[in-house]
Amino acid sequence: MKNYRFLWLRNRTTDNRKCEKARNIKEKRTIEMFNTVSKQLVALRSSASDNRLLRLYQKVYKTPENQGFPGFSYTKTYLYS
Repeated sequence: MKNYRFLWLRNRTTDNRKCEKARNIKEKRTIEMFNTVSKQLVALRSSASDNRLLRLYQKVYKTPENQGFPGFSYTKTYLYS
């Protein structure tokens, strides 16, 4: 540590360091809390979305007209009118 000429300057410097350290700890806690909440929301939303898509997929492919190869459409299309 520097050999300060004025004692109040040394105390002020240590106070600033303490404040900075406390600020950094608070920021880290906030970031960790935000990350935890966002991970929970992603897990909640993705599972609900996956379940909905799975049910929709099962419903579509249970119909008899869609029993062919997946990805191909058997509907008639006319190129020229």
